[in-house]
Amino acid sequence: MNGGMITCPDCKNRFEAERVAATDEAVCPFCHAVWQTMLFPAVFRETATGRIGERLADDSQASCFQHPDRKAVVLCERCGRFLCTLCDLPVGEHHLCPQCLEPFQTEQRDDKEIPGTETIVLYDSIALSLAILPLLMFYLTFLTAPVVLYMVVRYWNSPRGPMPRSRIRFILAAAAALMQVAGWLTLAGYLLLRFLE
Repeated sequence: MNGGMITCPDCKNRFEAERVAATDEAVCPFCHAVWQTMLFPAVFRETATGRIGERLADDSQASCFQHPDRKAVVLCERCGRFLCTLCDLPVGEHHLCPQCLEPFQTEQRDDKEIPGTETIVLYDSIALSLAILPLLMFYLTFLTAPVVLYMVVRYWNSPRGPMPRSRIRFILAAAAALMQVAGWLTLAGYLLLRFLE
């Protein structure tokens, strides 16, 4: 699909996406083949034109730092420069100018992160890794199994990322950690019985 056009998988002829609409089945107007379709709304969306800053009406209005003939509409929240609609780069609920955003893109930043963004730690993946990887050297599970159980309980309701994720990793990690703890308790019980004999 390219530019609102669809290519028939059978005859390879191209036709406009509007002929298909957003139905589950499509019929090619050329070869009449029937096939499943799933069209995304972006196919029908008009291409947005670029923004142009509003020109200054008179000298009493503030002008953009980069474009002196354009009206300023917002301030950069890091450096305080006046920005027109063309220079305004919204990041979440914050507004930055191109110069202030550039260090974040080139990884030469002196601050911790771009304003309006946050780091989400995937504790469920960490817990699952801690439960499974030490199985290569079983004696490490003596230390990692309690840590995994703590992480499962402590971070059960923590954010699980920008995309919806189930708690299956937490469940698998807890099951593996409980089996490891049970293994250690069984081994300790066996050794204790051997010692008492």
